[in-house]
Amino acid sequence: GGTLIITNLGATPPASGSSFILFTAASFNGTFAKMILPPLPFGLGWVTNGLVTNGILSVVTWTRPLIGAISIAQTNLIFSGSSGVGNTPFQLLGSPNLAAPLANWTVLLTNQFDVNGDFHFTNALDANWPQGFYRLQIP
Repeated sequence: GGTLIITNLGATPPASGSSFILFTAASFNGTFAKMILPPLPFGLGWVTNGLVTNGILSVVTWTRPLIGAISIAQTNLIFSGSSGVGNTPFQLLGSPNLAAPLANWTVLLTNQFDVNGDFHFTNALDANWPQGFYRLQIP
């Protein structure tokens, strides 16, 4: 529940593929309420989900995830996506109004990409939405 603050004392930022073992333990439990991480060059991102499983903080090259196949089965909208960073968290947002401010979009799913960077989602069609727009958001 505390705050993890990481500072890069080196002259250059970490590169993609860098990993840092911050904790070693027989088992891990809990999460940080807040993490303050040093900025990375454009196109790189921190992967923090390893902290709660093995104490490791990593740097990866971010790819732009894509919403792929879309289909309707009875009263459900089913779609999938790819090209995310494996095991990285994301949110799927939806809105009946493309022009609505992002703060007004509904969080439909909070999850993480699978190990291959893919995701699958089934959403009940909402009769109050004459049309629907969807957006992936990487926290």
